Amino acid sequence: MEKIFDVLSFLFPFAAILMGGLVLFGQMKKSRFAAEVCLWPAVDGWIVRSEIKYVRSVHQGIHSDTELGVSRGIKHNILKSPVVQYQYEIDGELFQGNNIGISSLASTSEKMAQKIVDKFPEKSKVKVYYNPENFSEAFLDPKFDPAKYLFFPLSIFFIIVG
Repeated sequence: MEKIFDVLSFLFPFAAILMGGLVLFGQMKKSRFAAEVCLWPAVDGWIVRSEIKYVRSVHQGIHSDTELGVSRGIKHNILKSPVVQYQYEIDGELFQGNNIGISSLASTSEKMAQKIVDKFPEKSKVKVYYNPENFSEAFLDPKFDPAKYLFFPLSIFFIIVG
């Protein structure tokens, strides 16, 4: 039994440092890509659709509920995802996109989703950064990455704990 604890006491810090390093590497890679996208050419575009999409998410397992305590079974969450579609024209050809930032924007916070939708109201003019090698790949705000506020501190936490 003591040998198991010795092995675990060795593996836990190693696993925590490895996990933190992998998360940090992923964030750095995403940040580098965002910096590259900022150097892409930009054209004027316009918002054709801006709304919040509600998607039901189902999770099975053990759940904590403040009113009911711990329960087993299926839990339903409603994800609020901002949907922003835009059009832009390059060399007389019309393109349509829906990428806002580098990260996915599904959220359980309606306030966060509404903030994004309010930033890009329908029929407003926007700057669209497009890939010069693939005109159909585009972003509105390549620097926008809400995940970095979660994953960067999380990676540092795992490295320190390790």
